[in-house]
Amino acid sequence: MGKWYWVHAVSDCEYCVEAVKLLNETGFQYVLSLYDRNPAVLEGVKALWNHNTTPIIVEYSVGGTTSLIGGSDDLHEYFKELGYNPEENKQLSDDQPKSDGVE
Repeated sequence: MGKWYWVHAVSDCEYCVEAVKLLNETGFQYVLSLYDRNPAVLEGVKALWNHNTTPIIVEYSVGGTTSLIGGSDDLHEYFKELGYNPEENKQLSDDQPKSDGVE
């Protein structure tokens, strides 16, 4: 596993649901933290990453580096840059086979 994602979210957030759906489609590993019962902790996470909306998506790599992706729209753009096409629903994770389009 080369990288994984941490999604900081609340359960009634449609953008949070969309981000988790996209991560499921790409096949990457992720951790989902819901802050419904502890909004004060969520405010701390928002301050830590200087990101005022949910979800807050952070990429972690094996080497220990972290990088803020941002919100759901940012995650979509990030995966587009990696070549993910939602219409094709292809997997991107290191653990998933990649297709060259040849059968």
